[in-house]
Amino acid sequence: MVNGIPAVRSNYPILVETLMRDVYGDWKAESFPKPLPRDEAGPGGPGGRQRRYLWIDAFGVLNFVTLSERFPDRANELLGAAGTLIKTVHETLGTPRSSEFPMLVDPDRPGCYKGLRIGKLHARCNSDAGMQFDGMYWHYIDKWLFALIRYHQATKSTDALEHAIRIVKNVHLYFCVPGRGMRWKVNTDMKSIAGLGEAHPNHDAQTAFIIYTLIDSFRPGVLERELADLARPFQAYYQVAAECVSSDPLGYGLTWWTNQFLRGPEAEREREALIEIAPLALDRRFGISLPFRLYGALLGGQMSRVSSIIDNCAKMIETLIPKETSTVCGDVEHSAINKVMFAAALCPDEWVKHEDDPSVG
Repeated sequence: MVNGIPAVRSNYPILVETLMRDVYGDWKAESFPKPLPRDEAGPGGPGGRQRRYLWIDAFGVLNFVTLSERFPDRANELLGAAGTLIKTVHETLGTPRSSEFPMLVDPDRPGCYKGLRIGKLHARCNSDAGMQFDGMYWHYIDKWLFALIRYHQATKSTDALEHAIRIVKNVHLYFCVPGRGMRWKVNTDMKSIAGLGEAHPNHDAQTAFIIYTLIDSFRPGVLERELADLARPFQAYYQVAAECVSSDPLGYGLTWWTNQFLRGPEAEREREALIEIAPLALDRRFGISLPFRLYGALLGGQMSRVSSIIDNCAKMIETLIPKETSTVCGDVEHSAINKVMFAAALCPDEWVKHEDDPSVG
């Protein structure tokens, strides 16, 4: 392990590149990125010809940044692919799916809109209280913001940082109830959704505070008000985070991701809870129906700095390689999300906290 990044086998970066090419196509071609499979993303963008999904593409950007570090002689090529993917996502998910499903106009940018919808296959004017229909989901937007941060760090692109700041400024007041917490979902027009319940201190509030702190570290004070809105719910959740640890594999992995940015005794208590529950979360049976959820656990487990957990993840990843490399994107259900998340588990570099990233607690 170097600077917190788990050691990976020498062939893993090549496997990541193969998986990324399968999902996105040849990034040297004008057709890049190819639309995602029709069963994984709804239409959008100019003429409805693109299909993008915010979660998948956040992982995609992070994987491209990781590859740029693994193949430094090709960094410009791979970061260029990440930049093109970012541009396409903003053109597709930063605009209405159609006139039937409006988004709020951004008054500061003529012809542009506020926020990013996630790109669900199905949509309706008033989204549901579950995850069937399109909308804006905080736990997707936070992953996209993190991808923009890592892209900014790799390229020094002020555009990426500006995009991240603008997204936060445009959506914060609709997701955040100051002093109380974060709504996990809103309509594409930013209206609240019936049946979702009240905003409260939760992992979304914690993640938002972490992401805002990262962004603010590049431009101190730019998110001062937004951080103040989240200070109380962040602390409230921080105090009970250890009791909220779940054996759900995806939630387990993402909790390891955020835990590395925390400091103090409550962070250590959460860490101990994650270690204790590892045998339940890192169960290969979770990969039968929805493999990407298990891949989330394998990704997060490698950030644990616990040798037994890291070794278990490594062994499981090795046995799963034939499954993900023997299918073509689009041939099986959830193929794109499975492949980008498995690629991240193979090389989790950019998910690991950088030495100069700020900690909170």
